[in-house]
Amino acid sequence: MGFMNVQISGWDAILMIAVCLMGTLVAYVHDPGRKAFILLLPIPFSIANLSLGLKVDVSNVLALLVLYGFTQCVRILYNVVKLNIVVSIVISAAAYCAIGITLAKVVPKTEMTFWLSSGIVLAVGLIIHFAISDSVEPGYRTSLPVWKKLPIIAMVVTVLVLIKLYLQGFMTIFPMVGVIATYESRYSLGMTCRKIGSLMFVMLPMIVVMHIAQTYCGFGIAPSIGIGWIVFLPLLFLFNRDILRQNVLLLLKAGRKECVSPEVNET
Repeated sequence: MGFMNVQISGWDAILMIAVCLMGTLVAYVHDPGRKAFILLLPIPFSIANLSLGLKVDVSNVLALLVLYGFTQCVRILYNVVKLNIVVSIVISAAAYCAIGITLAKVVPKTEMTFWLSSGIVLAVGLIIHFAISDSVEPGYRTSLPVWKKLPIIAMVVTVLVLIKLYLQGFMTIFPMVGVIATYESRYSLGMTCRKIGSLMFVMLPMIVVMHIAQTYCGFGIAPSIGIGWIVFLPLLFLFNRDILRQNVLLLLKAGRKECVSPEVNET
């Protein structure tokens, strides 16, 4: 199993396009809450599963914990150790890959480890979501041109595709958009960490449903992803009502401004 055995598929190309689009969107959103909300969307996860072509197992579940560790690592290195943000992201991403490859090798892919890991991830996600409140942090909108970001995103996805057989399920949760999002959210990393914590127990049911559909019901990867989205979306809206409410209010205000036209005085 090596780099030369990796077959580049159409899903790999689609993954790169999707991640580039999401990374660009995150870069040009000012509000830190909305930046974090975009990160919660499992679009890269879905396409990465199709690219990887493996059934969902314990590695996908444990990857949620490692993802939270990645975000916290960036926050600590940047805010506490005072390293450069790019250096902080590179170190954290390398640590994610090293931990992911190691765990993919040593953790048995059994039903017991899957359900035990799921229970741990659920407990940790609930603690993070309910015990840690959102901090007031400034928004930020990038001034860096898109053409400078896209090669970075493309390089990250390419590396992941080359080592996906080593990462296995950890590849599907890797912060492909997060490497750019953490750079853009460097002034609001506290909120990003909390939203990633929320992702742990919002994403977990999607992974569990996919596992059940594939292992016990005989569904393929694509149908199981569709079933997973049906479970994921209601939970996403339930636990992100604050951001959704803000967006609805903004749309209503914009609608009122368009409907109210200035009076014209006839002479």
